Amino acid sequence: MNSRVLARQVYRRSRTPEQRLLAKLRHNGECLEFIGCRTPLGYGRISVGGETIYAHHLAYELAHGSIPNGHIIMHTCDNPSCCNAKHLVAGTHKENTHDSMRKGRWNTPRRIADRRAHQGANATRILDRADIEEIRNLKSDGYSCRQIAQRFGVGHNTIWRVVTKQSYREW
Repeated sequence: MNSRVLARQVYRRSRTPEQRLLAKLRHNGECLEFIGCRTPLGYGRISVGGETIYAHHLAYELAHGSIPNGHIIMHTCDNPSCCNAKHLVAGTHKENTHDSMRKGRWNTPRRIADRRAHQGANATRILDRADIEEIRNLKSDGYSCRQIAQRFGVGHNTIWRVVTKQSYREW
């Protein structure tokens, strides 16, 4: 193995997840933005113990403890790359959806465009595990397949297949 690669791996393993997170944060106003690897929608990703997780989840857990069961981490600043613990709160999918609707971020043209851009070459697989969970939660909260489909920029038949577990059964 190349000595530089080995040295980099040893250095990476010698730093704690907290140290690695802090090294990737930069101030932008009151937000602490993660400047490392990000998802197409802007959420930071970081590797911890061989598993890749959202950077804002790590920031929340370091500041507040573990994420309560059945909850997600919401950004009060609406900046997906923000890891400022003061801007992160635990909430349910339903609370997050209502917050999004109240702030006028529900099904905005930019959000739809971001989702469509995320499709890339593999247009048949644009939904990730978090999307599948949110879709099923929204349907159980009484939203129609058409409303949910507009939110995710996919067809209502796709939503129906997700809800009835004809697609993404393993999730």
